[in-house]
This record gives sequence, structure tokens and C-alpha cells, in this order.
Amino acid sequence: MTTPYDPPESNLDETAALSPPSAISGVFAVIGSVLSSLILVALGSFAFTLYSTIEEVSRRGSGDPKLMAGEISAALVPAILLALLSAFGLIISMAVVSTTSYRKRWFYRLSMGFAAASLLFFPVGTVLGALALYLFFVRRKQFTKQARS
Repeated sequence: MTTPYDPPESNLDETAALSPPSAISGVFAVIGSVLSSLILVALGSFAFTLYSTIEEVSRRGSGDPKLMAGEISAALVPAILLALLSAFGLIISMAVVSTTSYRKRWFYRLSMGFAAASLLFFPVGTVLGALALYLFFVRRKQFTKQARS
């Protein structure tokens, strides 16, 4: 007499994705969002410095290209440094979405917005922004389910 095959029980916890998020994942979501928000500071800093440079050159009446290039370079340095910090925040946000069950709606909206803004900083920001947008877009239904419950 043969007995029917009884498969072994899995060690994988199928409800792990549905378990409530831990407090540490919320902390990392906030840290990622705060660091990612530096992309807006970088854009604002660059725009303000560029505007003041153009105003200064227009006021002086000199169209010296070396002066203009030097001022634009000086405006780019803090913007790039802030964009790199923002990229680190975007990586933290992607890690929170990939490894935890933290699915708050505010986190989704902020992360999508910061990822879209980081597309402007070529090449690192563009790659990370596109990757983050893809990751959040693919998992968007998880955020709506969490918001309704």
C-alpha cells in the first residue's frame, strides 16, 4: 500500500508581508524622506544663486563669460552636494519599501515626488530617480490597501 505524498511544511512565513510595520521602519522612512527632501533645497539653492548671478552680471553691464562660468560653477557645488545627500535618502526610502511592510500614504507621495525631482540631476539622480519611480509604481497598490484598512 502506498501513501499519498505529504509535502513538508514551509519555513517561510507567508504573513510576513502583511505583518504590521515595526517602529524602526517608520524611523527609516522619516530619515529617508528628510534626506530626500534635500533635492528641493538643492534645486532652490541653484536657482537662487543662478538668478542672483544673472542679476549681478546684468547690473554691472559686463558680459564676461569667465565671470559667468565661475559663478555658475560656484552655484553648482552646493547643489551637487545636496543632491548626493538626497540620493542617499532615496536609497534609504527604496530599502524601506523593499524590505519592510511600511506602507503609509504620505511616504508614498513624498517619495514619488522626490524621485521625480531627482531625475534632473544627471546621471546619478536620474538613475536612482527612475529606479525609485519604478519601484514605487510597481508597489503602488500596497500603499492603497494600507490606506483603506
